[in-house]
Amino acid sequence: ETTARILKTNISIIESYNNDRNTASLAHDNPILNKNESRLIVKSILNIIEFIETIDKDKPPEEESVPF
Repeated sequence: ETTARILKTNISIIESYNNDRNTASLAHDNPILNKNESRLIVKSILNIIEFIETIDKDKPPEEESVPF
């Protein structure tokens, strides 16, 4: 239950990240985030990615089907 709640919350973090990437980074002519805010955002996204990759590695390999 806790894991599901954390992952659902992280969906909004990822959506917010897209906004920051578009409006608060050097990608566009806008005011940028400070160093500490930037680190927090990047670490949060990296934690999400690391968790997903860990789950992916633990999955049993899928059997390849032969199309005949």
